[in-house]
Amino acid sequence: MEILADQLGHRNRITWIMAGVSIGLHLIAFTMVLWSSLFAKNSSVPLDVIDITLFDMSSLETGSETAMSLEKESTQPEKPVAKKKDELTDPSEAELTRMRKRDQIPKQTPQKEDETEFGMQSGFLPGGSGQTKGSLKLDAAQFPFVYYLSMMKSRISENWIPPFGSVTADESKKVTIRFRVDRWGMVLSPEIEESSGDDLLDQSALRAVIVSGPFPPLPEGYPDATLGVHFGFICHL
Repeated sequence: MEILADQLGHRNRITWIMAGVSIGLHLIAFTMVLWSSLFAKNSSVPLDVIDITLFDMSSLETGSETAMSLEKESTQPEKPVAKKKDELTDPSEAELTRMRKRDQIPKQTPQKEDETEFGMQSGFLPGGSGQTKGSLKLDAAQFPFVYYLSMMKSRISENWIPPFGSVTADESKKVTIRFRVDRWGMVLSPEIEESSGDDLLDQSALRAVIVSGPFPPLPEGYPDATLGVHFGFICHL
């Protein structure tokens, strides 16, 4: 009887061991399945979502016809618009004359390009019996700065010393010096443009221009880089 009891106890232990192993394997399998499901959720790759919109083909046809009609209208030449009678037009010369008379607006006259003569203070005979004059002509069409020209005339006149005996009775000689004045008043390229036939008289005029420089800077209102000058020296008895 004892042997039979031992055998039964041994079988019960084996049964419990097998049941424990089975339960453990089931727990392990369940844990692996749960873990794999969680891992799959975390590592899932999101898929792009594409929106698809359906259009009405009839509206597209209508839009294309409208675009074609607009294009035709834009390519057609514009028709000239007839001027109305009450629209303003450019006044004629006669109307401008009446406006000047009515408003007392002085008519502008263009600047003359002819040479202008002026008296000079130098005397080239004993006692100052000789007479000297100067003439001035500019390359600029408009140079309204009278003060600048007066300064130039005065300075060159003071520096001109005609040689004694350059002219005789009833004789007149003239020499013209051409030069340019830059923005800073420097005298550029002075030269004899028109000779008097007397070398001493020509050189005295050329010297008067050279020693008179530099002049003050050109006026700010003058637009060009240089001012071309033709300065004449005239002496006679």
